[in-house]
Amino acid sequence: TYSKTLYFNAYSISSIISSRTNGQLVMYAAFGHLGRSIDKGLTWQSITCQGASKRFKEFIFSDIVEDCDNSKTFYTSGILYGEQDSIYIFRSEDEGLTWEVTWKEYLQGYDVGVYRMKMHNNNLILLTSNGLFSLNIKTTPTLVESTIAKNKTVTITYDAETRAIYTETKSPISTITLTDIAGR
Repeated sequence: TYSKTLYFNAYSISSIISSRTNGQLVMYAAFGHLGRSIDKGLTWQSITCQGASKRFKEFIFSDIVEDCDNSKTFYTSGILYGEQDSIYIFRSEDEGLTWEVTWKEYLQGYDVGVYRMKMHNNNLILLTSNGLFSLNIKTTPTLVESTIAKNKTVTITYDAETRAIYTETKSPISTITLTDIAGR
């Protein structure tokens, strides 16, 4: 039997997912909000986001996926309206009740939007307007702002008096390798 339980503009909802382990849990992603039902969609509640709450209504959420290993953990993707150079990934570890920004990718000069997201093993595969991205949720640190295309500039200086090499960048450095002309 069909019954209308929630009214939204048909164009604003981009994704609906039901939990594979909790038969009562249903969630949706939409322009400016995420929603959650714990009674198979009979009633709905809006859900919040930690760390981005002031601008939460400005996010365009596109998809929700359930973690393969943890049925209480879900991921959603979105872009911040007016900031199309950034892809955001949000994570919920309490069946979608609360969300936090867990990863951000800044692609300067690209008009990036996430259309779909799939979970494959420990990877989130993101279909974007700029190609496919893969994010390993087990090895990528949380709350990290990726430096791909954000800041490729590293300044390296040599102080002859102290025989020291200094590096400067606006982004975190995990490894620097210097090789001389002889390959050493």
